[in-house]
Amino acid sequence: MNLSPVYLEWHETTFQEGRQEGRQESDQDNIRGLLEARFGVLDGDLEQIVVPLMGLAVVERSRLILQSSREELLARFSNPTES
Repeated sequence: MNLSPVYLEWHETTFQEGRQEGRQESDQDNIRGLLEARFGVLDGDLEQIVVPLMGLAVVERSRLILQSSREELLARFSNPTES
């Protein structure tokens, strides 16, 4: 059975996109877990800094979460135009 090169390319692209989405979800879950372990149940303010934290290297964001106060994290990663 010969598969079309177009189908094979679509399949590989779709597979790679799925893997990337899975990694992002896993990163978000890990960040939420660290925040929850450090500060308790996540409220809206902490939930909003999950995506900005994803932009950091794993070790850097883990260190920040574990060593920074809630206020320091919110000041650094919250959107300053929202208030």
